[in-house]
Amino acid sequence: MMITGNGINTVTVNGKVKHITELDDITLCLEWTKLREENNRLYEIKYHPSLMLMYTYISINMLTATSGGFTSG
Repeated sequence: MMITGNGINTVTVNGKVKHITELDDITLCLEWTKLREENNRLYEIKYHPSLMLMYTYISINMLTATSGGFTSG
């Protein structure tokens, strides 16, 4: 058995850290798809400034809504 941590070639499946060589074909494909979708989203944000601004605005609004807003004082 290979000892793994949260390294570049590992994923967390059902709460357990697994090396990519331990995954069955379907799980490996699902994890690869998640990675590609995340990379595509980050690319869109990085190379489209209006999306980056909108993402920042939404993040700030969500943060203030969950924390009770900004207080002065």
